[in-house]
Amino acid sequence: MVEGKYLSIPEASERLGVNEKTVYKYLREGRLTGEKNPIGGKWLRIKESDLEMFITGKPTEVKSQGDKQEGESDAVAKAEEEARIAKANKERVEFEAAEAKAQTEKDAATLGMTLEQYKTSQENILKLNVKYEEQLVVQEKRDEERGREKVVWSEQNKALEEQLEAKESNELILKEEVLRVRGLLGEKEEQDVKAKDEGEHYKKNIKRAIGVLHTIANGIEEYSPDLKSKIEKQIASLGGKKDFEKGMNIIMACHTAIIKEAGYFQDTKFKGFDGDVVANWLYDADEKLEEIMRLKVEDATSDEPPMFTPPASSGLGRLLDRIAEKIKGI
Repeated sequence: MVEGKYLSIPEASERLGVNEKTVYKYLREGRLTGEKNPIGGKWLRIKESDLEMFITGKPTEVKSQGDKQEGESDAVAKAEEEARIAKANKERVEFEAAEAKAQTEKDAATLGMTLEQYKTSQENILKLNVKYEEQLVVQEKRDEERGREKVVWSEQNKALEEQLEAKESNELILKEEVLRVRGLLGEKEEQDVKAKDEGEHYKKNIKRAIGVLHTIANGIEEYSPDLKSKIEKQIASLGGKKDFEKGMNIIMACHTAIIKEAGYFQDTKFKGFDGDVVANWLYDADEKLEEIMRLKVEDATSDEPPMFTPPASSGLGRLLDRIAEKIKGI
């Protein structure tokens, strides 16, 4: 071994087979000899001969380039040195055993915590799966209910069309009978009766129907600008004339648009309001329109449309929902 050869702390750690923290501990406790940095006092290096003596428990012979140094020690000094080395080895073994035990306990604790976290995550996943399945069931029920509602509305529209056809047929029979009677009364009286029955009566009902449509258009503006625009275009197409046939066609077109929009709002939650509130309001308004279409208000004393109040809600919430619909359609 070359005299004066030194090892760094990482090299000594590798030679001993322990981590660097353990080497520093041996140095602090004096069980291993090393040299410090004069500035700061940090351990810098260890003599290779000191490290070999620490490992083997025996002093190492150092050869110089010239003379060999020989020394003799008496029996007592040698025995004391051997006892010191044995004690140091014992302490080192005990320290390493304690470190191994502490690391084992730490690993066990970490493993226990990891297993508990895994168990918790599995439970959370199961809960999420159950919740997702429940939501699927609810959605399926909603879809089924909406399907039934569409069938009902289809049947109702068909029934309404049949009623209108029956009504037109009855009106035709009634007109023929009226004409037959009017023929007996004379042409002038016939014209007066016709103007009264077909003119004023139909104009009054068309006027009432247009009033209801205006109320619906104004009330639904905040929720459905598209429906408002459709109704206003239909009303504008009638012009100033209250032609009965054209008026009934306009009312029927608006009725179809109202029912379709009500179906859109039904069973839907928006940011600013409950869609059912708007849907129910549209259905109620449409019932008033149907009364006029069936001429149930022909004996009314006033030609003013029936009054009903639009539902209150947050315009901002409706605006946000409309924006979200536009984005979703892009």
